[in-house]
Amino acid sequence: MTRHSASPTTENELDTPRKRKRTQVRFTSNEDVQLLRYVVESFPYNAPHGFKMLAWSEIANKLRQNYDVDVDGKRCKERTDLLYEQFLKDDKENLHRKSTDEDILEKESLLQQLKLMMDELKTVKKRSGYIRKSESNSEISHSEMTQEIKDENEQLSLSHSMEHEVSDSLTFCAYEKDQLVRNNALYHYGSRPEDFFNHALIAWKQDELKLEIQQIEQLLQTKKRHLNGLLHMISSSTKPHQ
Repeated sequence: MTRHSASPTTENELDTPRKRKRTQVRFTSNEDVQLLRYVVESFPYNAPHGFKMLAWSEIANKLRQNYDVDVDGKRCKERTDLLYEQFLKDDKENLHRKSTDEDILEKESLLQQLKLMMDELKTVKKRSGYIRKSESNSEISHSEMTQEIKDENEQLSLSHSMEHEVSDSLTFCAYEKDQLVRNNALYHYGSRPEDFFNHALIAWKQDELKLEIQQIEQLLQTKKRHLNGLLHMISSSTKPHQ
């Protein structure tokens, strides 16, 4: 007699019941209108990060309690996204399928309000991103500007120091020039033999000093332009931005 063994039964078949695929709830035209009313009222798209699905779940709770629509937050968002996409594409055939004239008018009005709110949200997000970027750039620019002003101040200090040195040189040159004039007068009114040699030496020294004075004056003009440029740059950097 042949013994037929039963097919093995797995542990999962004994302990775990078969999962039934949940049927997706279809919204009626009137339920679409109620959904859009709640969406425009609370605008869950603008909920803080981490609270968006909670906002959609609150809408789902209102639909379940007030209109006996068995949906969750995820399904509410998916349906709203679809309606909004159809509205943007002007897909009236699918958007207003099985809708009364009253539902069509209200649905169009609610979706138009939603579009205005979405456009405003995009503008705010762009502006917020620009401000954050500007603030970040401002921090970098402020640091760079601070270092630049520090360098410019050091250059100004160095330039002022050089200016004082040049001023002292001019004072010394003026003193030497007075001494030469005085020696020249002594030559014209003196009668010593070495006066001729002194006259030639004085003439050479005068030419040398004139050249040095010209060089110093050119240096002063150059430094003056440089300092004016630095002052203008510092003044521009410290003015408040409009």
